[in-house]
Amino acid sequence: MKRAIIVLLFIIVVAVVVGAILFLRRDNSVSAVMPAVNEAVPKVKDTSAGVDHLGAVADKELPAIRTAPAGTATDVKGAGHSASVVAGKEKAELLPESKDVVVAEELNRVTAAIAMAKDTSIDLPKRKKTLENLGRQGDEESIKILMAVGDAHIYLNSAAVKALGLSRSESVEVSDYLKKKISDGDVSIVMAAIDSLALVMRQDAVAVIDSAFALNYRRNDGHGETVCTHAIKALQGLHAKSATPIYVRELKRAQDKLYSLEYGSAVIAALAEVGGKAESVVINDYADALERDLPDDEMARKAITDRIDATRKVAAGLGN
Repeated sequence: MKRAIIVLLFIIVVAVVVGAILFLRRDNSVSAVMPAVNEAVPKVKDTSAGVDHLGAVADKELPAIRTAPAGTATDVKGAGHSASVVAGKEKAELLPESKDVVVAEELNRVTAAIAMAKDTSIDLPKRKKTLENLGRQGDEESIKILMAVGDAHIYLNSAAVKALGLSRSESVEVSDYLKKKISDGDVSIVMAAIDSLALVMRQDAVAVIDSAFALNYRRNDGHGETVCTHAIKALQGLHAKSATPIYVRELKRAQDKLYSLEYGSAVIAALAEVGGKAESVVINDYADALERDLPDDEMARKAITDRIDATRKVAAGLGN
């Protein structure tokens, strides 16, 4: 009996010793492994702070909007957009609207500019000013950014197209880009493109702007006359005598009642600056057409009669 108790105590002691050894070995293994794990797993940068940095872009001449260095590859998925940058080439794909904007340091400049332009937490005038500043800078990168914003489906895309004109760039790439925009489905983009073409191409823009008339006479949105009136005023701003045949043609459209009296008046105002005796005849013909079709309503009749008198006065000035 005594011998059995001694054997049992021996077994218990052995078990305790073995357990202690195994426990110590496990603890040492974990201690040895954890530093390696901590070193291998990268720390995640907390981007919750500083999300308003883009709001200061306009005041700081865009210091926060940067481009990923050439030769790097980065996939960025941020609030409101996703982007891929490979070897300095940027492309941006917009996702649904979001008020959250990833800080500019984590985005390439194109994506950051699009995020800024669509971020309604930034005042609208400040966002417009930022785009205008890019236009005035006029460097290759700024132009690239404005083109990207102009192609994005956001509220300020037309502002970006208009800002391109401020670059006064003589680049064929810029003029070709703007030429494509005059047939856009968005009337605000079309008018912005017309304004920018007049600024970057100057007198050479006459023929290009002329093509905008045929492209926009009949628009699905009903803004054909709005676009054509805008084109007339853009041509008038160029003071180009080469635009005279365009004015004569458009006055005929107004005479045929294809467009309103206001359109006719806009065309006559432009003709008054560059026309001569031949154009005075055309203007008088327009006045004659109005006179033949006076309405019976007394107030309307007086309004049109006053317009006829003003029209004949312009014709008389050109005929002298």
